[in-house]
Amino acid sequence: MCSVTGLRFWSRDENRTTSGDTVEDSYTFIGNPIIKGFPMRGKELKDAMRETFLDYFEQRGHARIDPYPVLARWRDDIHLTIASIA
Repeated sequence: MCSVTGLRFWSRDENRTTSGDTVEDSYTFIGNPIIKGFPMRGKELKDAMRETFLDYFEQRGHARIDPYPVLARWRDDIHLTIASIA
C-alpha cells in the first residue's frame, strides 16, 4: 500500500513504500537521462527540445514564426484541436 496515496500498487521491490506516481517520487525511465542529449527535466526539458526542433528547421531554410493557438471555430464541442484540426 502506498504510504502517500493509500492506494495499492504492484512492485517487485519488497522495500518500496510508494507507488512511484507521487510527488515524493522523481520521474525515472529505463536509463538516465530520459532522452539522450537532454539531461534536464520539466519545463527546462520541454523548452530545450522545442528550441532544438525549431533550430533544425531554421537551419534548413524555414522561417521561425511566433506560436499561435489553433482553434476549430466551427466546432463548439472541443477545446483542444487535434492533429487533423477536426
